[in-house]
Amino acid sequence: MSREPVNPTGWQAEDLSFGESAAQDLEMSIRIGADGLSFLAVEKSDQPDPFHGEERKRSTPPRIKRAYIPFPTRGTEGLKAAFFANEWLAYPFAATYIYLDDGGRYALIPDDLSEGISPEEWLSNISDPDGHTPMSLNVRDERMTLAYAPDTSTYEFCARSFSYPRFEHRIRSFIGLTTTLSRRTSPKVLVCIPDGEMLDVLHAVSGKLLLANRYTVRTPVDSLYFITALWRHFSLDPGVDPIYLYATRDSELRPLVSLLEGHIRNIRLNEYPGCVFSSAELASWNTPLPPELILDRLCE
Repeated sequence: MSREPVNPTGWQAEDLSFGESAAQDLEMSIRIGADGLSFLAVEKSDQPDPFHGEERKRSTPPRIKRAYIPFPTRGTEGLKAAFFANEWLAYPFAATYIYLDDGGRYALIPDDLSEGISPEEWLSNISDPDGHTPMSLNVRDERMTLAYAPDTSTYEFCARSFSYPRFEHRIRSFIGLTTTLSRRTSPKVLVCIPDGEMLDVLHAVSGKLLLANRYTVRTPVDSLYFITALWRHFSLDPGVDPIYLYATRDSELRPLVSLLEGHIRNIRLNEYPGCVFSSAELASWNTPLPPELILDRLCE
């Protein structure tokens, strides 16, 4: 297939001039959306700096490369064009993590209910299986399985094009974050991830996950409705209990924050416990990263 030039409008990147040999000491993560992909490469902590040939101490932040590549067209065809226009995406990285989430439903299946029932059967009750590939991931420390079904054409292209890809889902990242926050910061927490026409909401009490669900929304007012309804359902205190909001940029959260301020006092934006970069550094990046990439690859 000939390489098609990607429209540079919206292209944001660090210097990505590294060779195939350097890639072998990097762990690559990409999050694929409908309009583009976010790229993060992080040096392995037990390796010399692949960009400058220096030995680094573990206590210092890793060297990273990051980029956002817009697709010339939406969907799988846009992904293909971007992939073939950027040969370094096919390099043999030390590890390749691909986050596929096209906005479809997912199911969290407790281990004691999963015996004898396949992920496909669980998903058939909440989504249309046509054109989608059922997948499952173990949720660490929660004794449950995450079942989801990404677009088949996108999944198959990634599986045959990237070097030994491991597939991930954003909600698994946020499950770990939510339970951690409820153990370390406040016994009761609500975590929300608004993203276009979908809103993920998670709730945990003292390290125990009680809710992880996705809602379809059209406006910030819709998100306000679901959040306040869940707030009342779980008897959360609007003056004490925190709500954590996450998005690629703080500015994406402002319309929802302006609505929530009349109902909830303790609102936190894009807080990452254990991140090797400070909040100020993350906010200063010209190429911001999706929260799940920060949580999984830059937090200890």
